[in-house]
Amino acid sequence: MIQVNSIQNEIGSTIVAKKVSVTAIVESILFYCVFGFSSTKATTFFAGW
Repeated sequence: MIQVNSIQNEIGSTIVAKKVSVTAIVESILFYCVFGFSSTKATTFFAGW
């Protein structure tokens, strides 16, 4: 049971990490779409990254 639980925890952590990274990517793309094209300052801000 302990081994099964640890495997489930690892899988759960991996899924959460993937969701977080996907969410961060989507949010940064949306942020760029909203602010990047309407503001040159935002565009240069992203170019700095």
